[in-house]
Amino acid sequence: MSIHVGSTYIMIEEHVAPTFYKTKELTVPKGSLVKVIQVSEFGWWTVSYSGARGIVPRQKMRVHLN
Repeated sequence: MSIHVGSTYIMIEEHVAPTFYKTKELTVPKGSLVKVIQVSEFGWWTVSYSGARGIVPRQKMRVHLN
């Protein structure tokens, strides 16, 4: 298991999921806190945000330090 799983990250850039076709991507505003559920070597991580679960690009997140 990765040390990132279960960690809280903050979105440093908004990610908007495409609406013209169905994907597993999640729309998450900049500044939002997400919880990492699964990491991928391809740069898309599964996260939980506001009761929803989906994927967002890793480069749009940073570890949230309380």
